[in-house]
Amino acid sequence: NSSDPSTLAFVEALLQFYLLHVVSTSTSGSSIRGSGMVPTFLPLLEDSDPAHVHLVCFAVKTLQKLMDYSSSAVSLFKELGGIELLAQRLWKEVQRVIELVGDNDNMFLTGESSKHSTDQLYSQKRFIKVSLKALGSATYAPANSTRSQYSNDNSLPVTLSLIFQNVDKFGGDVYYSAVTVMSEIIHKDPTCFSILHDMGLPDAFLSSVGSELLPSSKALTCIPNGLGAICLNAKGLEAVRESSSLRFLVDIFTSKK
Repeated sequence: NSSDPSTLAFVEALLQFYLLHVVSTSTSGSSIRGSGMVPTFLPLLEDSDPAHVHLVCFAVKTLQKLMDYSSSAVSLFKELGGIELLAQRLWKEVQRVIELVGDNDNMFLTGESSKHSTDQLYSQKRFIKVSLKALGSATYAPANSTRSQYSNDNSLPVTLSLIFQNVDKFGGDVYYSAVTVMSEIIHKDPTCFSILHDMGLPDAFLSSVGSELLPSSKALTCIPNGLGAICLNAKGLEAVRESSSLRFLVDIFTSKK
């Protein structure tokens, strides 16, 4: 029974064990890959039950650590469609957060309802942050081809744009992770900028910089990296010059506020 608390507790303990095993030694990556853990974790990405978000989060975090330690794990993750699967799941969770925050703003919640809504929102934001980090590991690794990825699936750039357009709903940590992924994609293959530009990703980022950015140190420190990545392309450089992004940075670091 997937809703049995004892079953969920056992699965959570098992996932925590695997995660601890992966992070405790860098040599564990190849052995876990050999035991079939990458394909074993992938079906969990399709578990959309809100009560299981924390379990899926553990699975994604383990995959991310596995890819950090092993390029062969990245290759297998890509071959099995893991990037597209995780990007599509990420898009769904981002949509849910936007809807949930909007619903909470329109309702007066008290007691248990308020706590449940807050806990659910926290779990979803945590999953989004972990998923972005995992996609960053998969994108940054030499085993992956950014160009072929986005010629077949555009859900990740669209998702990043949604985050940039709703910064106030996600917070500084998620914003930082989203900017980092965008920067890594462009730095790995600057020629993919035209594809991202057609999807509206650079413009969405520049608009977020020019808006009322959250008072978060992580949100502020990632902006120069994002601007630098966009400036690798002549069209991107012109867009940065025309935007208020550079003026915004000057104001942030010279203002007495």
